[in-house]
Amino acid sequence: MDPNWDFGVGAIWFYALDGAMTGNIQCTNNIINDSPYEAIHFIGSSVTNVVFDQIQVNKVGSFVFQFQSAGSASASNIVANEVGYFGQYNCGVGFTIDFGAGNAGWNNTHCGFPPAPQIIGR
Repeated sequence: MDPNWDFGVGAIWFYALDGAMTGNIQCTNNIINDSPYEAIHFIGSSVTNVVFDQIQVNKVGSFVFQFQSAGSASASNIVANEVGYFGQYNCGVGFTIDFGAGNAGWNNTHCGFPPAPQIIGR
């Protein structure tokens, strides 16, 4: 959790704060287990030319993808299990995904963060 921005930080984080990220980025053959917040996070300026293939996401606290930047990526063979809130966080920032074959478990989209956890006994 980033206390300055008041939202979670992804297990894989594309942080384009100072300018656009345009290099060829290949994320393949990864397993993300027990990420307390989102699994994959884009934030800042535009992030383009990213390819995801063969990604397994197991038990993510909020979202599989959190889009807080413009940009684009392709996604194939990404399978998510036990997603805590929604498959994608996207509030219309202009990020697009080219959906390939083999994706499952993260096709729904929501604009808004999960409610704060309830603290018992307070």
